[in-house]
Amino acid sequence: MSRPPNRPPAAPPRPAGTSRPGGAWRRAPAPPAPLAPPAASAPPPTELPEAEGERLAKRLARDIGCSRSEAERYIESGMVTVDGVVVDTPPSRVRDTQRVALTRGASLSATEPVTLLLNKPPGLKAGDAPDGAAGLLQVRHRATGDRVPERVAPAHLRRQVCLTPLETTAGGLVVFTQDPRIARRLTEDASQLEHETMVDVAGPVDPALLARLAIDPAEPRAPRAMRVSIGSSSDETTRLRFAIKGHQPGRIERACADAGLKVLAISRLRIGRVPLAGVPVGEWRYLGPEERF
Repeated sequence: MSRPPNRPPAAPPRPAGTSRPGGAWRRAPAPPAPLAPPAASAPPPTELPEAEGERLAKRLARDIGCSRSEAERYIESGMVTVDGVVVDTPPSRVRDTQRVALTRGASLSATEPVTLLLNKPPGLKAGDAPDGAAGLLQVRHRATGDRVPERVAPAHLRRQVCLTPLETTAGGLVVFTQDPRIARRLTEDASQLEHETMVDVAGPVDPALLARLAIDPAEPRAPRAMRVSIGSSSDETTRLRFAIKGHQPGRIERACADAGLKVLAISRLRIGRVPLAGVPVGEWRYLGPEERF
């Protein structure tokens, strides 16, 4: 009977986390400690705490010798840099060590108050809320056919006030302005400005039905102060032209309802002597220097 060959004794189990270089048991080096998170970077110039730095408008006014309001207009127009970076918010704060400068060719003439004429889409609120028609006052929504050779400055699109709102269901001309002269004209003389509005109604409209639009059932002896004519007509729809002084929300819808007409669409084309002038829906143009309401 043959003997089994001599074999070396079985090696003991390797301890966890060890290696055996050079024939001796050695513990493997511990894994490197995780890197410490990077230290928080200093806040950018525009986000300094109020306790640090100085308001950018105040600093600029002192550096170039202008008024605080003029400094704010320079900043809002994107004409001011801090360490070479454009900053367009006047409340931003800067340190004494930072370099504040005007961009080359900076001029306040580009920031004179302007008036914008928007073609509001139906279904959109017409007030100053950002989620309404005011949200369309952006560079990319400027009408390509705008004849006013005006560079769009960031300040032109800020602090715009809507003075001629429309019902949410209506579309057409809405005026936004920064100009106090235009604001006075559109408020103090609002009842004297004629609004031209095109209204699509269902079905044909005969002369008798057209005459009923000028009669208020509540006061039949006092005709409504409006002029109505037929722009175009077919068996399915009729386009009516309303010319009314002043704007009272819901006035046209009530007149049509009293006459038994179903309104399909409403679009304002003109206020006073200023027309929308072919601006596509959802776009805007500048009020020209020669235009007067």
